[in-house]
Amino acid sequence: MSNDDANAKPTPEFSIVIGLVSTEDADRILETLTELRRQTPARSYEVLIGDRRQDAVSARIRSEFPEALVISAPADTALPVLRTLALERARGETAALRSLANAASMLEDKPALLQLRMLHQLETTSGNTVVLGLSPTAVPLSPAPKSASGDDESGSSSSG
Repeated sequence: MSNDDANAKPTPEFSIVIGLVSTEDADRILETLTELRRQTPARSYEVLIGDRRQDAVSARIRSEFPEALVISAPADTALPVLRTLALERARGETAALRSLANAASMLEDKPALLQLRMLHQLETTSGNTVVLGLSPTAVPLSPAPKSASGDDESGSSSSG
């Protein structure tokens, strides 16, 4: 067993994802973290906080609640994006399933997202094999010209 294996935390059963976006959130988040710590959990969990504030509250969470993972994001990051950033880092079994379900829903609503994700993946990795296919809504290619014998594509002759 390597040293990394010995120090690895077990996979939590679920992940708690929080977005820190406004001053109104601060007291509620600190209270939530305090109460979570007081409880003796029957199930294992992790806490992930998407943070676009990066202020004194963020620093307090980092120092007083080291068990919470604070994920910094630019100040103009929307709340759904903050949650997505946190879900992408979540290790909990339930969070992973919810993340997949959310991704499937988003792709169903906006299929172009899959193409953007694929381009991002291609950009960040090497040794990729890409297989492209046509979507059912793709514009078809023009048909092949008919042969000089008058046979159409099905192989039957045209009669005149």
